[in-house]
Amino acid sequence: MGSDVSNKINEGRLLWLDAARGLCALSVVIYHLLAWEYDIVLPSAGMLSVYAFFILSALSLCLVYKDEFGTSLDSNKLARFYINRFARIVPLLFLVSSIYFVWGIIKGGDILGGIVSYLITSSGLLSLGASGFVSNATGAWTIGVEIAFYIAFPVLFLLFGKTRILYLVLAAVILSAFQGGYAWYVYSSFDKAEAWPIYISLLSFCGFFAWGFVAHKVSRKNPFGAVSAVSAIIMLMLFVWQSLIVDFDRVSIISFPYSIVTSAFMGCCIIVLYKSANFGVLAYLKQNLGDVSYSSYLLHPFIIEAFSMIVPGDALSMGWHVLLVLVLTVFISKLVYEFFENPARRFLRRIV
Repeated sequence: MGSDVSNKINEGRLLWLDAARGLCALSVVIYHLLAWEYDIVLPSAGMLSVYAFFILSALSLCLVYKDEFGTSLDSNKLARFYINRFARIVPLLFLVSSIYFVWGIIKGGDILGGIVSYLITSSGLLSLGASGFVSNATGAWTIGVEIAFYIAFPVLFLLFGKTRILYLVLAAVILSAFQGGYAWYVYSSFDKAEAWPIYISLLSFCGFFAWGFVAHKVSRKNPFGAVSAVSAIIMLMLFVWQSLIVDFDRVSIISFPYSIVTSAFMGCCIIVLYKSANFGVLAYLKQNLGDVSYSSYLLHPFIIEAFSMIVPGDALSMGWHVLLVLVLTVFISKLVYEFFENPARRFLRRIV
């Protein structure tokens, strides 16, 4: 059964979901580059890209483990699940957290605090606390939220995996309203700096994970064509980058009632991608976007900083700066995926 789960993970990939995952990761790269180097802050790009990950993550787990946890739980199934999740997430997180730790010490940071933060982050234990506060790596808070969801997933799927789609949609809407109310309460009670570590928790994103449960109930019979898939990708990216044309601040994007629209619209886009057939055209590109998504998400802060140290700020136009950083990020992330991330994952699954 363990090898069957591995085969499900490695075969039959839904390439449109890979494409969405990769484009969202690269959107985060652009968001940070513009914010750090040009003081251009487009909050929807930074936040909604990450929130799409949560929908995609829940959908992927539902598809891979629906036979494992659809009717029962046992110790062997749970052990295989958590080993697979550990092997998928922790090796690269450990590598990136180690780099941040060493870099922080070189810069003269607090050694004791750095050690504690490093151990919590690199082990994945940040999922048990305020991940946005304790993590030592940029963006690692989302990994903490993901791991918290992984811990709960087997029980959640056993309880709700066979629930009718109509009830799941209702639950997703209610949870989205709840997470919007929670965000409003937190940000209205504290200033933004204080609110951020409190806001970052599984409760704040439960509506997005719920839409992943909704998506997996959609039948893939009579799949959509390429036009529908491309349209859904474009709509998702326009929604992610809405800050280019709409003046929403961070709190508005995540607060009620906008939280319901956000999660539902993104969930529907991802449902269309899930229901779309795989096509050979650009298949290699879509697969590689999926391959590099995790590496590019965690590694891009180093790449942006290193590029800025090597290339003077006035040497390139903003367009060329963004393009070259994206190309470099994809190239390095692909190398890391092929020679570290994927081999480490297979090694851990094999020895355990």
